[in-house]
This record gives sequence, C-alpha cells and structure tokens, in this order.
Amino acid sequence: MAEFDDLMRTVSKFYDKNIFILAFNPKLLDNSIRAGDENYFSNFIKEEIKRTDLSSAIFIIDGLGGSLNAAVACSKLIRDSLNYYACIVPFVSASAMNYFMILSNKLYLGQKSVITQIDPMFKGYRAIKEWSNTNKEVREDAHKFTGHTIELLKKILRPKECIFHKGCFQKNGVIKERDLAAIVKKFMVKPEHSSKVRVTEIEKLPINVDYLHDTINGHSKKLIRHTQAEFFNGDSKIRGVIRTFNKDYLII
Repeated sequence: MAEFDDLMRTVSKFYDKNIFILAFNPKLLDNSIRAGDENYFSNFIKEEIKRTDLSSAIFIIDGLGGSLNAAVACSKLIRDSLNYYACIVPFVSASAMNYFMILSNKLYLGQKSVITQIDPMFKGYRAIKEWSNTNKEVREDAHKFTGHTIELLKKILRPKECIFHKGCFQKNGVIKERDLAAIVKKFMVKPEHSSKVRVTEIEKLPINVDYLHDTINGHSKKLIRHTQAEFFNGDSKIRGVIRTFNKDYLII
C-alpha cells in the first residue's frame, strides 16, 4: 500500500486536487455498471464530497461499460455534486463508462488510451446498425433505443457541465446539431461497438482534452493495476470500486 499511497499523493499534488479511482472489474463485463449502483455513488458522494465540502476532483477511470441509464444516473450524481471534475483514462473507457468522461469538465488521455463507442445495445443488437432490419420488432426497437440515446445526450449535455466547449451550445443551453452530429459520427457509428475512437480523432473534436504528462500517465496506469490486483484478482465477484486515500467503496 505504500507505493499506492505515494502514487496517489504524487498525482494529487500534480493537479492540486483530490484524486479518486473509479474502476470496474474487466472480468465481469455482464455485471459492470447496472441499475441500483446509484446507491453506491450516493454513499461515496455523501462521505467524500458533501461531508468535506469538496468542490473539485480528478477521477482516474477504467471500465468496459454496462447499463446506459445506470451509467448516466451515476455520472450525473458526480456531476451535480462538484463544480469541477476531470477524468484521466490511462487504459480504457468503453461503452457506457464514457458517460463519466462526457459529463466531466476535462479529459486527460495517454497516447494509447482506448475510448470506444457509446451507441446503445439491446438483445445483442447494436441499435444504430439495425434501422433497416427486416424484422419489424427489431427495427422499431433499434429506432427507439437510438432515439432515446440521442435525446438523453441533448438533455444531459449543458454548458460548463460537460466536456464540450461553450461554443457548442445554443443560447438556450442546448447543444448545437452540428456538434451533436460530431459526437454521433465518432462515438456511435463505427463498424463495431468495440471500435476505438483514436486519440488523434478525439483531439480534433470541440472538447476539453489534453495529453497526460508521461510521468502522470505511468502513475495512473500503476494505480489501476494496483486496484485490479487488489480487488479483481482470480474469481473475485467485486464488480467495481471507488478508491480514495483513506477508504475503498466497493460496488458488489
């Protein structure tokens, strides 16, 4: 634990902010973020943010996704509890996990960070790829789930409360259609749901993103590896964890 604590202190000092780790078990993909996880996040926020009157923080995140609605609900809880938060992705943020970074104020990436698609899945289908399915039920569900995701993005993306530049929004606070289309193009319509959005593509989007300092990138990777070794080894049934300097909040 000595190395873990030293790494946390170094990253915290570099950004002059509290550091939290949010990681999900990569071996339990089917049990990643799911309905009800809001309770875990609410408890964390009560103990670590509201109790200490914290206004800003950095989250080092790693995970493969899960329930869209649950991920949005959990990320909104963090968003509404802090004036400012940034996300560091040293390894991977996939699928629904990306909503934590989308609602952050800034994203920090390494040269090899992996960000994947956010389009919705249903019954094993990629909704956005099934608009012309010959099965009427599948086709209608595909349009319904895609439409729900688009409307959800319009609802949760607000100036100064997400990763997108202020100029991406209309005077009424709604994201402009051209910028929403840019999100869809890069994060929803690539060939596979697991298709990567290259770092070079992300830096061209109108979002607040920066490369990680090499040392901080290395430290962040070590912190995730420490977390995986401690909580997700072997046949561990722990789905996820939110880590602080002094306490670990298990998501089981």
